[in-house]
Amino acid sequence: MPQSKTSSSPSEAGATAFDDVPLNRFHLRITALTFCANYSDGYELGIISIALPLIASQLGFGTVWEGLLGASALIGIFLGSIVVGWAADKIGRQRLYTVDFLLIAVASAAEFFVTSPTQLFILRLLIGIGIGADYALGPTLVAEFVPRKYRGGLLASLTVLWTVGYVAAFSSATRS
Repeated sequence: MPQSKTSSSPSEAGATAFDDVPLNRFHLRITALTFCANYSDGYELGIISIALPLIASQLGFGTVWEGLLGASALIGIFLGSIVVGWAADKIGRQRLYTVDFLLIAVASAAEFFVTSPTQLFILRLLIGIGIGADYALGPTLVAEFVPRKYRGGLLASLTVLWTVGYVAAFSSATRS
């Protein structure tokens, strides 16, 4: 006897029921946190290109340090996305995402007090690790929890917010 087209396996029924729930405050909170994270990631990566020429002479470092400082967050992103992706499976995405926010906030605030290129390199590396964590955790949380109907648009919007953050870095620097 052929199966009807409306029947599905128990696993499909569970996934469909979860995927088709209405968008609620929980979904919006996860999405908002991820949007803010992507905005700040873009800002963090954009602002260094403006700050480096200004602080290079003040901190007394040359082109090698400028290159290392420019690349430090990118090195951190590479490390953070690999390590945090693995750790999230062991510890949990939500808990690690909170730690990630704290890491970026503390390292960013500490940048005000640097007195050497080595200190700035370490802080930018930590910020990069946090950004890499955002890349590994944020979209995954949105994809896991947001209903199917809204998932694609919200995930695509993450890239837009990253770009807005990057442009905001330049806009805020040119007004200063």
